[in-house]
Parts: sequence; C-alpha cells; structure tokens
Amino acid sequence: MQLSCKSNKRLAIYSANYGRTVNGQAEMHCPLKTPVTQ
Repeated sequence: MQLSCKSNKRLAIYSANYGRTVNGQAEMHCPLKTPVTQ
C-alpha cells in the first residue's frame, strides 16, 4: 500500500465512520510532515 499523508488522513476519517480505530492506525501511520510509503 502506498498512501500519501493526505490520503491517509482521509482514510482515517472514513475508518472512523466505519467504526475502526483511527488513533490506533491511520493517525500513527501519518507523521506531521513525512509522507507515508509502505
């Protein structure tokens, strides 16, 4: 999976709507400035 920081934040919002752990996953995967590439 390759997600930019912005995409990850959107995922966090969608995950929250579906009742998934946002703070546990998406937020932690997205540091303040660093883009995420996994």
